[in-house]
Amino acid sequence: MKTICTGMFTIMLVLLFRPVGAQTEDAFPSYIEQCFNNYFNFNPQEKIYLHTDKPTYSAGENIWFRAYCVDASYHIPTQLSKFIYLELINRQDSILKRIQIKQTDSCFYGNLTIPSTTPPGEYCLCVFTNWMQNNEEDFFFKKNIQIVSTVNEVNIHTASSRQDNAIRTTLTLIDNAGKPYVHQRLKITTYRHKLAVNKTTLKTDEQGSATLQYPVSDSIDRIQVAFPTDLPFAFSREIPLLNLSDDFDFQFFPEGGNLLAGTTQTVAFKALDANGRSIAAEGKIYNSKEQEVVSFSTFHRGMGTLELTTQPGERYYALVHTATNREKRVDLQIPQAENLALQVYPQDNHLILAVKKGIHFPAGKTIYIVMHSRGRLLGVLPAKDDFVGALPLNSLPGGTVQFVLADADSHIYSQRSYFIKPDPQPVLQLRTDKEKYDRREKVNLTLQFTDIGEHPLEGSFSLSVTDNTMVPRDTLSDNIVSYLLLTSDLKGHIEAPGSYSRETPEHIDLLMLTHGWTRYEIGKFLTATPSKATFKLEQGQEIRGKITNYSNKPMANASVQIFIPGENTLGEVKSNENGEFIIRDLDFPDSTIFLVRGYKEKGGKMVDITITPRLFKDPVTHFTIPRENKPLGKEEFMDQFKGSYFYQNGVKVYILDEAVVLRHRPESVQHKYEGQYTDMTDYILGQEELNKFNTSSIYQLLSRLPGVIVSGTKVTMARNGSTPLFMIDGLPQTEDMLNAVMPEDVDNLGVIRDGARLTFFMAQGGAGGVIVINTKHGHFTPKATPGLIKFIPLGYSEPDEFYMPQYNDPEILKAPEIDYRSTIYWQPVVPIDSSGQTSLSFFTSDMAGSYTITVEGLGKNREPVYRQTTIRRE
Repeated sequence: MKTICTGMFTIMLVLLFRPVGAQTEDAFPSYIEQCFNNYFNFNPQEKIYLHTDKPTYSAGENIWFRAYCVDASYHIPTQLSKFIYLELINRQDSILKRIQIKQTDSCFYGNLTIPSTTPPGEYCLCVFTNWMQNNEEDFFFKKNIQIVSTVNEVNIHTASSRQDNAIRTTLTLIDNAGKPYVHQRLKITTYRHKLAVNKTTLKTDEQGSATLQYPVSDSIDRIQVAFPTDLPFAFSREIPLLNLSDDFDFQFFPEGGNLLAGTTQTVAFKALDANGRSIAAEGKIYNSKEQEVVSFSTFHRGMGTLELTTQPGERYYALVHTATNREKRVDLQIPQAENLALQVYPQDNHLILAVKKGIHFPAGKTIYIVMHSRGRLLGVLPAKDDFVGALPLNSLPGGTVQFVLADADSHIYSQRSYFIKPDPQPVLQLRTDKEKYDRREKVNLTLQFTDIGEHPLEGSFSLSVTDNTMVPRDTLSDNIVSYLLLTSDLKGHIEAPGSYSRETPEHIDLLMLTHGWTRYEIGKFLTATPSKATFKLEQGQEIRGKITNYSNKPMANASVQIFIPGENTLGEVKSNENGEFIIRDLDFPDSTIFLVRGYKEKGGKMVDITITPRLFKDPVTHFTIPRENKPLGKEEFMDQFKGSYFYQNGVKVYILDEAVVLRHRPESVQHKYEGQYTDMTDYILGQEELNKFNTSSIYQLLSRLPGVIVSGTKVTMARNGSTPLFMIDGLPQTEDMLNAVMPEDVDNLGVIRDGARLTFFMAQGGAGGVIVINTKHGHFTPKATPGLIKFIPLGYSEPDEFYMPQYNDPEILKAPEIDYRSTIYWQPVVPIDSSGQTSLSFFTSDMAGSYTITVEGLGKNREPVYRQTTIRRE
């Protein structure tokens, strides 16, 4: 048995290390085991990783994704939650879109369509289960993406500079043809966080530029640019700005959390600029007598370490300098004479554990080192205040291991995390039948999954193929390996997390020292009493509500029925003593219309029903530094967004092969109307037109729409005789609901007849035509039927099928339209069976360049796997 000479005494690990469950006279290890078991029995932990097809999108595109939901400790796919939620969030923490995804064949996958009107910028994808909301948002998976806009008629370039205590930001506005907006009036609002600081009006010059000046002290982080009085058309955009202050943040992190008096300790440090980016810094530490003690400098992403020997009764401070010659004084912790700290470092294939103590800590006190990996208890080691021991590195599981120093009273003295390099990972080989491919040529791809001994392994993966000319290759962001093993267990922003698979152990340990928080707070394990969870595990869909009488008093034992119009009753339940009811075991996609009917215990219908809204936590995001965007000239714009479209003066322009086709719309649609879907109508009547009609019938107003036939209360489309879909204030309504619409309440109404736009409404039954009605108050509520309400809850999104041209069809192969796909191929579920391999195929596009093939997933033995390779398209 190998021993480690510590200089104090020699420790044989097998004799001292007591695994959980071993018989011992000491009750504390058993108590710790019980605490861990109790905590995880009441609080099973989930992790989610999201693989998307690419990191950059254009407005209107689909985000294709697969989510891997696993047990947080063992990384085994979990069946606890049958639904996940995906949110698209902007910089102001506003949720642009939220979708629910249902588990299908033990997988979560689908697509989220980015609204075509989404402004360009950086956005956050946040994914979580309902159960995960019982914990902090640091448990949620978040991924930042870039959205560029092809439907954007104003491109804004920002350039900021600082002179003394003032900042000048120049805005340059050009249209999609590369022409500047000359002499354009701009309404500018500056913001600091969510507070509006100042409002002003500017006017652009001959180059389309205008300059805004403000003091550095205002700390402006974004501006809103708008066209006053909506001329030449309605436009408003928020633009994030760099903070040009030379201020910086500098923190010290003593190893183990406590700076001790009368000993030598490792102290880590980290420097960030005013935008939260790592910066180089250096400095010196001084004692209270102004004597220099030690100098230091950063050496990796703004981080570094130093060795500090403290003296009892002394205090220490640092003078820190940055490259901009800014100096800052930073006080260190007051050294503690009666505390402990853990020291952890590698040596000769072992991990050394040493207990450091303050000079006045009571000698001989029994303490314990509790060791766990992702909440999985590994053991409890009795120790003394001068303990030094060693653990073989190969005895520890890969990933983050946390060591906690505590006493028998559950008082925690110190915590230290260390990253253990995982065992050699399984090998995923990607082989193509050729090295280079022509346009529209078939690529045959084989995936082979083996262990290091080349024995076949099983697994489930997702695969994307992207064009590098439009989607730059990303090797710095999180991947499934770095996330599950490293970053998911640390708090705070981590720069380039994907790079740490290639970093040295010293660089990774800097992360451990400067990101001391982990998702597992041992103090809660030892002291917290299990409480009732606010958010439940979701095994199925349900609808909750309350039934009351007209005096708002709860009605016990009332009957509640739920059904979908035109279908059978889905369920019937009784309310409890508080009038509350739950209808469980439902299964419904998004946009499903429900009717809920209530009856008194004796059959009366004079009741009120209220549906309990779903609870979601407010989003908390972290965004990287805003990029100063250079506007594209006409040729650059056409080249980047080939085969797409943009807006020019409010009119959609489609870009086709060497031609620009302007889709004209009727004159009545050329100005702004309030409400949902007005921009999609072929013809619309606004207030000016509606005021000309003196009518008490909604049907008479509908008869004024071209292509719409009204006969009594029957409405059909002239072209195909079908009943149109009625969208009232953005929600689909049945034809009988028209009787509840009062003409005097109508703000505008229009008709959609164009086949291309009607495809948007196919799933709701609008393939033949759509009538759009928007009321003045924006919330259509028909006359209430006693005891009956209608509502549309959030349901699961049914995944679309990824479209890829099938060029093995000769007619499609000869199609003249140019293929400009940025995502060449997406396959969310790529199973590999016991043979260890599978085959896929896809077709190249028309653009020459290189493709990146990215595969992520989990092996059957819970190994996270990430692999990238490139192929050429000549």
